[in-house]
Amino acid sequence: MAKRPRDGFTKTRLCPPLTSAQAADLYEAFVVDVIRTASQVPGLQLAIAVTPPGDVGYFESIAPRATLMLPVECSTIGRCLDHVLTALLERGHAMVGAVSSDSPTVAPILIAQAFDRLRHVDLVLSPGDDGGYYFVAAKARHPELFADDIPWSTPEVAARTMARARDLGLSIDLVAPILDVDTADDLARLRRELQRLPDHVAPNTRRVLETINGR
Repeated sequence: MAKRPRDGFTKTRLCPPLTSAQAADLYEAFVVDVIRTASQVPGLQLAIAVTPPGDVGYFESIAPRATLMLPVECSTIGRCLDHVLTALLERGHAMVGAVSSDSPTVAPILIAQAFDRLRHVDLVLSPGDDGGYYFVAAKARHPELFADDIPWSTPEVAARTMARARDLGLSIDLVAPILDVDTADDLARLRRELQRLPDHVAPNTRRVLETINGR
């Protein structure tokens, strides 16, 4: 799930400490790193959901190996997720998932584990510390999980989604939380996390952060 980086419009909650240009550059690195990670998962077919639809060409240039580009224009995050997962299911895929492009340290093993667990349950989520979730996978369409009455972009999203799933009789499994980078505090956590992780994790993000630090 991705948007084209634009100076002054992308990751504005990171400004300060970053300039608007730095925030856009950093998000572009996030996107490239998440695409790279997803491409490393064995047996996975990569699709990129692009918002707004007119930016498909940009993503074709940075991810020429992507199996599919899905132009998406919806009023809420939930509607976008439902649209994308439904489109992939209708193409005949038995299991489908969506990962945030704000999570550059997501590991291939986490995505692989999520799909492995999905064989035994109806829904897999990766919740975040802020109450949201940044990876979701399913085997069938469940539009109620993405409805407008879910309080999108609030700390209640994951809990309300899981409660809705239980009300629908769906089985759920969770995989490890993914760091989603939206704020200055998240950026500080990202820097600390990268110090602990091997150098091959999020190489584009590391390179941009080093450039920012050097300015």
